[in-house]
Amino acid sequence: KRGLDEKTIRKFRLGYASRTISAKDLMLRKGVPAAELVKAGSPEKFFERVIFPIFDVMGHVIGFTGRTLGDSQPKYLNSPETPLFNKSRILYGLNFAKGAIKDSDAVVLVEGQFDVISLHHHGIENAVASSGTAITEQQLQILSKYTPNFLLAFDGDTAGINTTKKVIELLLAADLNARVINFGKFKDADELLLNDPPAWVIQQKAAKEAIDWLIDQAIAESGDIKQIEGKKKVLKAVLSIVKLIDDPTRLDHAAQRLASKLGLSLDSIYSSITRAKSPRQSGDSATNRPGKASLTNEEQLLAIFLSKPQLIKDFIDKLKNIVWLSVDARSIADVLENCYTNKALVTNQNQFLSQVKNQTNSQIAQKVDAWMFWLSDQWNNLTDPTAIELLEEKFRLLSNKSHENQKTQLAQSIKTAQEAGDVKEIKKLMNKLNELTKEA
Repeated sequence: KRGLDEKTIRKFRLGYASRTISAKDLMLRKGVPAAELVKAGSPEKFFERVIFPIFDVMGHVIGFTGRTLGDSQPKYLNSPETPLFNKSRILYGLNFAKGAIKDSDAVVLVEGQFDVISLHHHGIENAVASSGTAITEQQLQILSKYTPNFLLAFDGDTAGINTTKKVIELLLAADLNARVINFGKFKDADELLLNDPPAWVIQQKAAKEAIDWLIDQAIAESGDIKQIEGKKKVLKAVLSIVKLIDDPTRLDHAAQRLASKLGLSLDSIYSSITRAKSPRQSGDSATNRPGKASLTNEEQLLAIFLSKPQLIKDFIDKLKNIVWLSVDARSIADVLENCYTNKALVTNQNQFLSQVKNQTNSQIAQKVDAWMFWLSDQWNNLTDPTAIELLEEKFRLLSNKSHENQKTQLAQSIKTAQEAGDVKEIKKLMNKLNELTKEA
């Protein structure tokens, strides 16, 4: 029924536990103490089940899963935890998959053991699954030693969707990359491969980035995002995971995708992220400091200039060429461009900072204070050489994203023009988009 050949069955050492064979008596005859057998789990409970040996990463059998062939419950039985079999750390199939994971620089995470076996049978040998438990942080840490790239291929039902959300949360918090595979009309990887094996390659190439998948899933669950309530529902659902991201580049990307898909300004998205990250309850003052919040690359760049205003003159041309995504960042950059020629001011960091805050509104001034807290927390006693190195890195990141940011904004404008039926504006924006694509 599963379409497995003898080679695959032997590779995974699949078997059947018949009542006619007493595994307990066999083990006792081989000298295994009865007390040790009790700790490892009674073999009799696996009778009349297909047996999946569970291997450690070196290929040693350390436990078993038994699957019923009929309707008896439970459908699956697992060995109890032992000193060798730690369910929160063991990944089914990793002993076979570790080489392929390294070679492909990606791991496929699936829900069940049959999914792993089916994928390996069809030549997709970088697939693994958990062993009798939900995917854990420890398992992801183990896999991250082989690759930072995860392809999530869990079932398409409600339980599978919830599993996907939880694993994305763990991966993004660990700054790991995730994409999600959609099985279309099939419920899981095994069913897809049984019915349409070539579709796997197509679906793998079409796998969505985790952030896009989360947003699309939230949109599907919230209903009409043309209404403000729909947008708020999506933001609430997605920000519960996005707030865990610390890497500024990844956070920038998430903010841009949310702004584009919801038709909101980046400033409003950043504001929502900041509120989501800020703890509401009082607690340890160290954990509530403004400096603990993550900053975008734009904000980091400006924070460094505010700390080292004498360096602005060396980067002024690059500063003027930035296409700012944040209105607040643009406002502060304008002040920097106006003040950097005042030699007396730039040589006194405290006076320079006060001047910048005086030329902005109170909300931006508070934001500047938070940035300075963050900078002192990240780089205490920041030296000029380190600051220059950091500035060059931030300019490089912002320059690389400039074209993509402009294309995202144009795409949103085109969408708005299409909804308004403004054909002339659509043509104008499309021409701009084509020109921008050629420049890239």
